[in-house]
Amino acid sequence: GALAQRLRSARGSPRSLHCFTGVYRRLIPDREGFHASLVARSLGLPIHLSVADDYRMMERWGELPLPPEPGDHVLDAFFYDVDRMVAEKARAVLTGHGGDVLLASSTGYFLDQLRHGRPDRALAYLVSGFYRIGKRPPLGLWSAWRRRRRRRRWRQGFPPWLTPDFVRHQRLEERWRWYWLERAPNPRHPTHADAHAALVDVDYSTFFEHQDAGARRRPFELRHPFFDLRLIEHVLAMPPAPWCLDKYVLREATRDLLPEAIRTRPKSPLAGNPHHRWTRSPSEAWTVQLREVPEIAAYVQPQAVLDTLRHDEAEGRIGRQHQIGRRPLNLAYWMRQMRYTTFRV
Repeated sequence: GALAQRLRSARGSPRSLHCFTGVYRRLIPDREGFHASLVARSLGLPIHLSVADDYRMMERWGELPLPPEPGDHVLDAFFYDVDRMVAEKARAVLTGHGGDVLLASSTGYFLDQLRHGRPDRALAYLVSGFYRIGKRPPLGLWSAWRRRRRRRRWRQGFPPWLTPDFVRHQRLEERWRWYWLERAPNPRHPTHADAHAALVDVDYSTFFEHQDAGARRRPFELRHPFFDLRLIEHVLAMPPAPWCLDKYVLREATRDLLPEAIRTRPKSPLAGNPHHRWTRSPSEAWTVQLREVPEIAAYVQPQAVLDTLRHDEAEGRIGRQHQIGRRPLNLAYWMRQMRYTTFRV
């Protein structure tokens, strides 16, 4: 956004730029609105903040356009309203998707250098990290332990609510094993293994399909500068240290573009999990949703879905597995809406 504003001013373009940011004001401690507004003010751009606190899971499901395929459509109402606001101002939107993936240092780089008999590169990696970012760069020990642990416990997390016939017919356990154990590209990229593995992952195919203007049914195009192939090739050719430590290259590139408070700001994930609030006590809605679509019994066991979700909720486990557990609800919603949808050719 900052670079686009500089280019627009240099070329005297009459096109206007706007900033859009989603924020929380009560659900979790969140300062994203403050930081985004600081950037917008420094660039002289108007900013539009969309507050997500008051939206509920499955809100207005029956009123929103039917997605082209079932997915994880928990907060469609929020994103639909954001898209509608954006469409009033723009026909092209720049996003920040991909920055964390592309510019993250590979957690296994240090161990890889030692494993392949290159202690000089491992030492240079450590020294560069201390010298440039003032702290020890990641060694990858914790990540390596987690990968080994995942390989030993890959079967945990397989949805218990799928019907046995569906699992057997679609070879789902075999595909689950491939997803968690075998999908990483081999051999690993010599210097940016994590970034390369993420960029070629099948998940991004789905991501881009869902971001398409036709899928979103909005008259604007989403553009992702961090996925520009020229930029990807350039970053993957750079030494990981110091350039991809703590996003050092991005901080240096924006030295004259962003306020110092933003440029030097530490990496700050969300201070809480808003999904915990959104998914509290929806059991009645879940029950109705599943019972209204008896056809779903060919794929999942409705009572097992409800039991799993309620157990996760009672234990306070609102993470990835809980997100997977909600997908039968989205499938049921999509199947129900398909009954009443007329397609014209």
